Amino acid sequence: VKNICAVLGQLVLLSSTDKLHAHSSTICGIFVTELKNYIASVEQWRHCNSCDVVCDVMCGYIGCVQNFFKPFDKLQDNHDACKLIKSILSEFTGVVIKSYACMPTNDHLRKDSITFLHKIVSLLRDDILHHLHAALPLYVQFLQRNNCVLTLQIITNIVICLRHAVVPILDSLFVTLFENVSNILSASFNSDTVQNIGLEHDKINKLDIQKHFYTFILKTFQCGCFQIFLSTKNAAHFDKVIACVLKGCVIRHDLDVSVYKSCFSILKEMLLAIKNTHPGMKDLFCNKVTKITFDFAFDAKYKAHNPDFERTLKTHIFDIHHWMFKIFGQELVTNCIGTYLVTQCQIDADVAKQYCQFCIKGQQQKKLRDLIMSMRSMFTVNPLNQHNANHAL
Repeated sequence: VKNICAVLGQLVLLSSTDKLHAHSSTICGIFVTELKNYIASVEQWRHCNSCDVVCDVMCGYIGCVQNFFKPFDKLQDNHDACKLIKSILSEFTGVVIKSYACMPTNDHLRKDSITFLHKIVSLLRDDILHHLHAALPLYVQFLQRNNCVLTLQIITNIVICLRHAVVPILDSLFVTLFENVSNILSASFNSDTVQNIGLEHDKINKLDIQKHFYTFILKTFQCGCFQIFLSTKNAAHFDKVIACVLKGCVIRHDLDVSVYKSCFSILKEMLLAIKNTHPGMKDLFCNKVTKITFDFAFDAKYKAHNPDFERTLKTHIFDIHHWMFKIFGQELVTNCIGTYLVTQCQIDADVAKQYCQFCIKGQQQKKLRDLIMSMRSMFTVNPLNQHNANHAL
C-alpha cells in the first residue's frame, strides 16, 4: 500500500495544478478518517492486548501518507502549489501527533511520527508551529536512551528550519530536555551485562547521544536561538550548559575528535552571539575557556598530524582567541592569555607576546600553529607541567 501511495503521489503531481488539492485531499482523507477512528476509541484499545497491533496499523497509515507526499519535496520552490497542499499537510500533521499522544511510550509510533515531522517541517515551515506545542513536550517527556538520538535530531532539524520562531517553545522545554539527556548520559550504560560486545555497543550509543546533543546546542547558537539559554526560566541553568560544553573540550578516551570540534565551535558561536552582553562572559572566556583551549593544544594526547585535531585548533581555538581580543579588548586579553602562558605553562614571555600579536592580527593560522607546536615542546619538557597534565588525566 505504501508503494501504491508513492506512485499516486507522482501521478497527482503530474495532474493540473487546479486538481492538486482535490486529489491530495481525497487520498489523504482515507487515512485521516481511519486514524481519527482509532484516536476516538483510544480508551477501548489502549489497555487491551491489541494495543501494539493498533499502534502498528496507525504507523502503517502514517507511512502511507508520508510516501504519498514524498515526491512533493519538489514543490518547495513552487509557492502556489505549496499553498494548495499546506492545509492538507497541516491537518494530517495534527492527526499524526494526536495518534502518537494516544500511546507516547510506543517506540514504533514515536519513531514514525518523528520521521513524518522530519519530512514535513521544511514544507510547512511556520505553519507547523502550533502542532509543535503539542508534539515537543511529549517527545521530551518520554525521552529514553533508545530514542534520544532520534529526538535530538528532530529538535535540531526544527531549529534549523524555523530558527527564531521556535524559541518560545524551546524556552519552555529546555530545562527538562537538558536534565533528561544529562540523566541518560550519567546513567550506568548496560549495567546488566559485562560482555565486552555489549559494553562496546553502549559506549558507541552514549557517544552518539553526546554528539547529537552538542550538535543541538551548536545549531541553537548558529541559528540565532541562543535566547533560550539566557531567558528568565533558563538562565539559572546556563552554567550547567557551559560546564557540559567545557567537559566536551577535554581529550578523553571515551570521546572522539568530532566532539571536541563541536564543543569548541559552540564556544566560538556563543562568544559571537552573546559577546559582552552577559555579565559572566568575560570571566568565562578569560579564565575557563583560556585554560581549556591551551589544555587541549598542550595535551600529550593531542595528535599533531591528525587533520581533525589540526582543524579544531586552527578553525575554532585560534578564532576564539582572535574574537576574545576583538570583543573584550586587547589589553585585557593580552594580560589574560599572556599571564596564563607564562605563569601556568612556563612559556617564554616573548613567545607569549608574539602569540597574542598574531591573534590580534587574525588570519595567521599557520604562524599560530607553528608557535603552538613550539610551545608544546616547552610545555612538555617542564617536569611540573608533565606532572600536572598526568594528574589532570
